Parts: sequence; C-alpha cells; structure tokens
Amino acid sequence: MEKIKQISLLLKKIYHEKILARKVIDDFIRKQNLNSKERRKLSDFLYDCIRYIGYVRSQNFQITFDEISRLKSEEFTPDIDTLVTLFGFNEEIAKKILVSINPKDFKLFLRRAPLTIRANMLKTTREKLYLEYSKKLKKYELKFTEYSPYGLQFDNHINAKTLNKFKKGYFEIQDEASQIITFLVPAKPGNNILDICAGSGGKSLSLASHFYNSVNIDAYDIDKKKLEILKKRAKLTDAKINITKKPKSFYYDVVLMDAPCSGLGTWRRDVDLNIRTTENSLNKKIELQRKIFDNSLKAAKKGGYIVYVTCSFLVDENEMQVDYFLKKYKNKIELISVSESLDPKYYSKLIVNNFFKTSPAQNDMDSFFGAIFKKTI
Repeated sequence: MEKIKQISLLLKKIYHEKILARKVIDDFIRKQNLNSKERRKLSDFLYDCIRYIGYVRSQNFQITFDEISRLKSEEFTPDIDTLVTLFGFNEEIAKKILVSINPKDFKLFLRRAPLTIRANMLKTTREKLYLEYSKKLKKYELKFTEYSPYGLQFDNHINAKTLNKFKKGYFEIQDEASQIITFLVPAKPGNNILDICAGSGGKSLSLASHFYNSVNIDAYDIDKKKLEILKKRAKLTDAKINITKKPKSFYYDVVLMDAPCSGLGTWRRDVDLNIRTTENSLNKKIELQRKIFDNSLKAAKKGGYIVYVTCSFLVDENEMQVDYFLKKYKNKIELISVSESLDPKYYSKLIVNNFFKTSPAQNDMDSFFGAIFKKTI
C-alpha cells in the first residue's frame, strides 16, 4: 500500500507541477530496492501512466498494473475526446494533432522508442561497432538503420552511456531521423555552416562526422551550459567545431536551424509532452521560431541556405511556418525541394511535398520535419 501511495503522489506531482517526468521517474526508481527486471517493469508502468494520464487523473491518480495493461490492450479511436480524456492532451492541442497526422499513426507513439546510435566516422564505422556489440551484447538484437548509413538500432534499451566506446567518442545516441538531417544540409568541403540552435551539439557533431571535418562549423546557442557539453563531446569525438559567442552576418553558406519546438514528434521518449504542451506554450514556441529564422536569414550569405528543422509533426510549426516565412520574406528567399539534397532513389518515402517528413511508421523513427530555403538577396 505504501508503494501505491508513493506512486500516486509521484504522478500527481508530475501532472500538477508539469516537471520533467523522465528525471522524476528515474530518481524515484533509483531509490527503490529492486533488481533490473523489477526496475524495468516499474519504469514501463510509470511511463505508461503518464501516457494515459487523462484516465489516470480521472481515477484520482490511483492506478494498478492490471488497469494499465487493460488500457494498452483496448482499441480506441483517436478523436478529440479520446486524446483529452484518455491521454490528457489540452483540447486545442488535440485538435491540432488530428489535423497534423494520420490517425492510424497515433497509436505508434504509444510504443517505447528504440535505442539508436550513430557511429562517429571520425573514429570508426557502424560495421565495426556492429561486429563488436553483436558479440559482446548477445542478448540484444542489433541491426543497421534502413536510411541512415551511420546508425545502429538495439531491440531493447541499454545504458549506452556506460559503454566504453561511447566514453571514448566512437558513437553518439541519436535517433535515425535526426541523423538524416545531416543529409539535408547542402554543403561541400570548405563551406561555412552555422548551427544556430546547437544545444548540446547533436547536429554539430553529426555534421563534423558526416563531412569528415571538411566544413567549418560554428555552433551557437543561448544556453551556455549546453554549449559546454558540446565543447567536451567535440574534443572527445575529434570533431572540429567552433563555439561562437555571436554568429557572423551575411557570412554562412548554410544555416542549420534545428528549431525549439513542441517536440511532439518525440512523444514516445518524452512521454509527458501531453501534459506540458498547451496552446500558450505552443504559441511561444512559434514566436521563438520566427525570431530565430530572422536571425538565421541575417547570418546566411546571398545564395546561402537555411535548413529549417523541427522534431514536431504539428502543421503549425512546420508547413504553416514555411508559408509564413515565404510570405514575410517574399523575393528574399525561395523554397528548395529537399529532393535536391536527399536522393529520391533512396529517400522517396521521406520526401513529402518538397519537405522531409518522418514518423514511427518509417523504420521506427521519431517524427521530424525539414524544409530548405535559399536566400536570393
């Protein structure tokens, strides 16, 4: 009974305070005296409770393993009422979800995302990593990613950060869709690239690996703590990345804008996005995206490119933003089909109306969106 009460209080805290569920849940499980199998079972249960937080809330946050199992086995229609009452989404966000994705794909977001890693080509190849880990980690099924030539996917989750090769910079943990963003960047050796929302550097590190340090990468972000993480990972991975305090104006051949967004395309991983995403938070993200695009346009040189990326499936952050940019900067930018960067022979399923779009329906990837603009003036 004590454990049930603790779980109830934990779920209430996450729901009402809108704090990051992953951290709270991990901290809670760490304090329990459990073996690895029991930890996995409890972890899956708590994450499922967050996924179905609408129903859990209706039960005053008192929920059992059997009830969650029943919910997971039941068929449902992804309509507004279901998204609100079962999954706890804000009603306005629920409406936006339904106009943004195929309802059949919604159920795929209820599954746990796979663990995918990206081989650092500056130090190794995915083939070498496969040979090593297929022998050392025999209880896991390991396979090559279908679209990214750098990715490996595990059938089950392991703490990859404890592996020696990660500590030495041989690979990064990165979803396959995120890995493919590198291929959207229309650059060649010697070009200057700005990663304007670099964060802790997933895309910058990927670019350095993909281009074998043959491009000049400036990484910028307002969060200096994240840039410190990037600085350490760059050194570890042999990636040549310049941390810049202020991007240059009218200078870059390509500006990669991995925009701050709702993140709903990663809902399988960040399961509390149904709680934290509101109409107000979304509107703030949209305004921020527009401000950063202004800065990206200023940083790009004439004839340069802006690669706009989100990890969201909402049309408000994707197609509608593209329309806004094209209208605001009429005669200053033009939309370039992503097929000019992504070979349709290999990536045809990921090219939709000139845009890059992925979903869990495609090789178990997160939902990403990408558009390419060329600066004409």
